[in-house]
Amino acid sequence: MPERSIKVSPNDRPWMTSHLKRLILQRQKAFALGNNFMFKLLRNKVNRERKRCRKVYYKKKVSNLLDSKPKDWWREVKQLSGQQSTRPDLRSMIRFDVEDSDEGLGNRINEAFISVMKDFPPLPEDFNLSTDNDEPISVSETTVERLLRTISVSKASGPDELPNWVLKSFSDILVPAITDIFNASS
Repeated sequence: MPERSIKVSPNDRPWMTSHLKRLILQRQKAFALGNNFMFKLLRNKVNRERKRCRKVYYKKKVSNLLDSKPKDWWREVKQLSGQQSTRPDLRSMIRFDVEDSDEGLGNRINEAFISVMKDFPPLPEDFNLSTDNDEPISVSETTVERLLRTISVSKASGPDELPNWVLKSFSDILVPAITDIFNASS
């Protein structure tokens, strides 16, 4: 079987293919020649092909992890998106006195959560919550994908500090896992 040599530039993105490179070269030639019609046509082709290549690359990278542990799956997603995996120390995030012991810090956090509930009167002893008509709520993948695509990337991220552009850009990859999480929590 004959060997095939492929040039790979160290600056290339991992999803870069020879077809995409050829399209980019054609686009640049059309631009240099001043052919606006051809340039715009090739510009659109390059953008579509780039998006397709990225999608295929990331799907391939993460698809084999869907059946593995969620921890491994999320680690790979975070690594691909460039998110740092280290978490800061809890004491530095809360900005409490550094001299507090772990127990003292836990009590302060507990008091902060309990202080919110002080405004509400306690429920009567004979209170009975009926659960006869409760049915589990299930969410479809299409609903989750539609919601992920409508996320505003200019808004602040949630408590997981995962950037909104990651959720929006990689929604097609994240949908199965997020749907499973939503349906498991109901």
